[in-house]
Amino acid sequence: MALRKDEKGVSPVIGVILMVAITVILAAVIASFVFGLSGTLQRKYVIGFTVTGVESDKVYVRYEGGPDHAYVSYCKAMAGNRETSISSLSVGAVTSISHDSAGSTFDFAIVCTFKDGSQQVVYSSKLVAPAAPTGGGGAGGGGE
Repeated sequence: MALRKDEKGVSPVIGVILMVAITVILAAVIASFVFGLSGTLQRKYVIGFTVTGVESDKVYVRYEGGPDHAYVSYCKAMAGNRETSISSLSVGAVTSISHDSAGSTFDFAIVCTFKDGSQQVVYSSKLVAPAAPTGGGGAGGGGE
């Protein structure tokens, strides 16, 4: 049995097939982005709120504005199981939001609706409300 010196392996053919397959897949991915087949992407707006205080029955939030301030239609806050409209969207305005979670931890979120009709959660956190103040407390006048 004699070996032929002019035999070529199969490796170059497999390499070419793999290169063509990678090129086709890459072209399909690029085409899907270019032609909008991945059109489920939604714009993310940038605005901010800061929680400035938590009391036994209220949360205070300050609207910080942001680069997309002009696109905000309205915002609402959800504190525990209560929902409240945030009336003032002037930068720096502080709004009080009522809640009924005195002495416990509760979910707090702010959802804004934008002029294009989309909604976005712009703030979400768990907050701890102090216990409600107890009535009473005696007069402690003791003197000598």
